[in-house]
Amino acid sequence: MEKIKIFYAITKGNWGGAQKYVYDLATHLSPEEFSVSVIAGQPGVLCEKLKTQNIPVYNLESLDRDINFTHDLTAFWELLKILREHKPDILHLNSPKMGLLGVLAGRLAGVKKIIYTSHGWPFLENRSWFSKIFFKTLCWKIILLSHQTICISQTEKNLVRNWLFAQKKLSVVYNGIENINFLERKLAREKLNLPETSLVLGVIAELHQNKGLTYLLDAMAEIREEYPNLLLTIIGEGEERKNLEAQIAYSKLQNQVTLAGNIPNAPTLLPAFDIFVLPSIKEGLPYVILEAGLASLPVIASDVGGIHEVIEPEKTGLLTEAKNVPDLILKIQNLISDPETQKVYGENLKQKVEREFSLEKMVRETEKLYK
Repeated sequence: MEKIKIFYAITKGNWGGAQKYVYDLATHLSPEEFSVSVIAGQPGVLCEKLKTQNIPVYNLESLDRDINFTHDLTAFWELLKILREHKPDILHLNSPKMGLLGVLAGRLAGVKKIIYTSHGWPFLENRSWFSKIFFKTLCWKIILLSHQTICISQTEKNLVRNWLFAQKKLSVVYNGIENINFLERKLAREKLNLPETSLVLGVIAELHQNKGLTYLLDAMAEIREEYPNLLLTIIGEGEERKNLEAQIAYSKLQNQVTLAGNIPNAPTLLPAFDIFVLPSIKEGLPYVILEAGLASLPVIASDVGGIHEVIEPEKTGLLTEAKNVPDLILKIQNLISDPETQKVYGENLKQKVEREFSLEKMVRETEKLYK
């Protein structure tokens, strides 16, 4: 039986939630049924990891996240050339820019099935009204030109299900993860230079405005005197580093807050934290919430995107209103004051993630859309 040839395509070749999604699918599809290749923009961690698994990677060097007509046009012709040469049966697109370029190139190349996964709608970001209209129109066109669009939460689907001609093209497939070999708490803290006696809030996130980290720093500035042994460790890197460093210095939080940068296999360090906090202002369904769940950590997260489909208030964690610093402070104080509830939330979340958000389930449901 001839294998189904599938090409994944994504704008950025670095590492983040969308890149992890592509990597997990590319490396866990049935090798007896599928032949897999990946198209990405400039090389990065994703490309390096794929190559170690002997998965072919095609880079579009001219493609990056920002809009540049000349570069984007060049990337489009490069993409079209690859598709015409290799003739994939399925083109699975990720990220808005690759989504638009991909549906156009895929249609011109005669790809039989084009699938787009939305990892969070870009029109929900903090943009001007004109930009929001532009991105809504862009997303609608991607949905129309794709044969199927995967939403990673029911909330994400509900936002677009009433769009013209969209309803029958939408499916929900939750992100899923496999077991993680966590380090023991003591070793994880040693690697992060955290004292064993400290109470640690932890975050793993790109340093981007969408992650709302500035609001968490505001909360830390308000409660640091109340909790002298409280520390905050943020693992990740990004364009907001200088702004966050300036805020930390202004608020005199240098002794309480650490920007740890990118750390390989960062999720294995989750046991170093006492409470996981994700103060995002825009999300789809973040992997880090699932990873924190597998680590049995109590979670405080903004009620954005599909997060509430994982974090059930006062059962598997606490939800806070995005950008609301007093509400964030209150939720942090509530958990700090109740260690027993921390354990209950952490265990409940672990059970839910294992039951509903497994990688096996995600792969199985995605494969059904390929056939």
